[in-house]
Amino acid sequence: MLRSRTPRTRRTLVGLALATSLALSSCTLGAVGSPTELGSIGSTQRTRHTLTVEDADEIRVLMRRRATAVLAGDRQAFLATVDDRDRSAYREQRTYFDNLAQLPVTDLSYYVSASGRTPEDLPGDDPVVRPYMVEHLEMDGVLDRRASVRTAITFVRRDGAWLVGHEAIDEPAPVRPWFGGPISVARTDGLLVVTDRGARPDGATIGSDVADDLAFVVDALGREPRGSVVLDATSNGVVEQVSEASGVEAAAVTTTVLSGNRDYSAITGAAATAVKINPGLVDEIIEDRVVMRHELTHLVLRAYSGRVPTWMSEGIAEYVASPQTVAEDRASGYAAAIDLSGRLPELVDTGSWGYDPAGDYLIARATVEYLVERYGLEQFFALLDDVVSAGEPDTEEATDRALRRVYGERTASVERAVFATLEG
Repeated sequence: MLRSRTPRTRRTLVGLALATSLALSSCTLGAVGSPTELGSIGSTQRTRHTLTVEDADEIRVLMRRRATAVLAGDRQAFLATVDDRDRSAYREQRTYFDNLAQLPVTDLSYYVSASGRTPEDLPGDDPVVRPYMVEHLEMDGVLDRRASVRTAITFVRRDGAWLVGHEAIDEPAPVRPWFGGPISVARTDGLLVVTDRGARPDGATIGSDVADDLAFVVDALGREPRGSVVLDATSNGVVEQVSEASGVEAAAVTTTVLSGNRDYSAITGAAATAVKINPGLVDEIIEDRVVMRHELTHLVLRAYSGRVPTWMSEGIAEYVASPQTVAEDRASGYAAAIDLSGRLPELVDTGSWGYDPAGDYLIARATVEYLVERYGLEQFFALLDDVVSAGEPDTEEATDRALRRVYGERTASVERAVFATLEG
């Protein structure tokens, strides 16, 4: 969800679309943690110490000890795998163990390659290496399958033995709220809620409110969510998603916790759906409800994520999340919210999405509203299914064909009707 930097203004029925311009929402189209960069790290790069096969074997043994310590709840054994000369990194790893201890971890393993990446500089002159690595983590009742995350650990050789040095967040940043600062964990109605330790509202309060919002979305859509859900309201990882084109920041983003094969060269499925909440906006998001209901709509309809034009997925999320108004108030509410006089009466294609977020979301919402109220919600789902089954590139021509197949309408006629409503 994209958040304007403009101060919050309370909504009225007439000012329906004002909420859209001030509380925009966005679901990432690409899944976090994509393995597309693997080809760039296949060869050993120049480092202060050339990673050898023997080094990789020793590090694999070290990481098996680390995993065994986590599963046994043995903090001392875990910290014995960590370099204690860098006190900051040592505290970070201690916090990571304590965070994992709050979660129902059932399995932990690491893939360690003999291919190296550029390591970080660590205190002292001892050899350092950074092999390509993947962490596989399973949690009972939290993840549908193991979560696979590329890790960026620089190892240091102290007194003839490799130890974990500093661990950085790899790019693109994965959904991994249990790595970073101290956390608190709560579970409510099948939701795992992770917050910064001591944060208010706490995880139980957030979980209760979100469970109510999820029930609202399920009732509105007539569809149940599939798979596990993680609510991440921590400062760990990526706190906000910034649109370079528009200069707005994210209040919440829905994405996927991915599962991959052993070396993460291929994605094998989804471990869970994650809603990342900007921790600085938790109070406002929970109180407002529109943001969370938007993200939860993406969650329930995640099977369509990245497979349909952005205006369809964002439009239905805005339609479900935003308060419904009576017909006579709607046009004046739209007209008061945003000036569309400089825009062509066209739907926003995915490639152009985000340059004018307020207008993009408003047009998408109004388009879905037109289709749903004219033809019904199930017919809109038929449109989504048609686009997915057609498997065509996201083009104006493909959208036009889908609208004709499902509704018997051309894109141009839909656009004229939508903009007539928007312009009052």
